[in-house]
Amino acid sequence: MKTILVTIKEPAEDDLVIVEYSSIRGGCTSVKHRIVGAHQRAHADENGIVSKIEDVPAQTARDVATILAGKIRSEWMPEAFEARVHPDTGALIIGCTGLVNDVTFRTSVAGDGGTPVEIAEF
Repeated sequence: MKTILVTIKEPAEDDLVIVEYSSIRGGCTSVKHRIVGAHQRAHADENGIVSKIEDVPAQTARDVATILAGKIRSEWMPEAFEARVHPDTGALIIGCTGLVNDVTFRTSVAGDGGTPVEIAEF
């Protein structure tokens, strides 16, 4: 069983964080998330008139890890992969069962923000 720890540090607005795996047998897949920065959200009343504007903070590293974990749980084979967020550090933890012991994980970031992402295998 292989365990991967993905640590996202200082997420930058509009960067695209990608976590992917490939197998020597030819399979591969990925999950992606574009980081959302601070913005405002308008709330309309029943007549469609904006009644309130709410400030929404930028996504944190824990937010990004939580979204990626949810995508992994719903899009990757659940009998082969499990994903969760470390409660203390907010890092993404991906576990593999014996069904996929020959996989290689990679992370990448697309965009100009320079979001640092570290990956470690245990």
